Amino acid sequence: SGLSAATNVCSLVHAAGTSVSAVWVVWWLIAGDAGGLAVRVWQWTLAFSQGYFLADAALYGTQRESWVLVHHLWMVIAHHPIGEPLQGCRLMGCGDCSRAVWLSATGYWAEISTLFLVVRWFQHRWLRKHSVWYSINSACLLTTYPVTRVGGAAAILLGSLWPSRAEYERQGLGSLITFTTVTYIAMALMSSYYFYTLVSRGLSRALFF
Repeated sequence: SGLSAATNVCSLVHAAGTSVSAVWVVWWLIAGDAGGLAVRVWQWTLAFSQGYFLADAALYGTQRESWVLVHHLWMVIAHHPIGEPLQGCRLMGCGDCSRAVWLSATGYWAEISTLFLVVRWFQHRWLRKHSVWYSINSACLLTTYPVTRVGGAAAILLGSLWPSRAEYERQGLGSLITFTTVTYIAMALMSSYYFYTLVSRGLSRALFF
């Protein structure tokens, strides 16, 4: 339908913008983030992303799928403080805004797989027979989806978040560790289930139209 096509176009634009920004921000943070540019870029990216989530929740979630409302609103709640430049970002990073931006931007690498997921949606509606581009896009989807959404969540928790638990708890912010942990575990579990649906009928069915 027109509504589904419109929301998928918007999802494609959102995924492209946020994933490119997320990769650049993480790279710039690793390079030392001279002048705090990565933090400012990411806060503008979050403003764009949250605008998309709220609009899509209102226009599509209320009309078609209620789970979209839950997902989008949860994303807004989880990431909004990091986009607040005065106090929220430093609070989420336990005094270090760059840490909060790192946790947020690495999580947004999941949007890389959304690019291929949305392209697949359009291919299912436009293609009349198999195309090599369908297989290429499907291979990219089957690779990036578990890596960025399941493996990425595990890497964030084990490599960045949980090692900082004691520091957060000393500042009375242990609940932030719990909330972020629940967020990433939920994402990993939902993503694992969806990935299973992609490959449950066999790899060839997933790769070929």
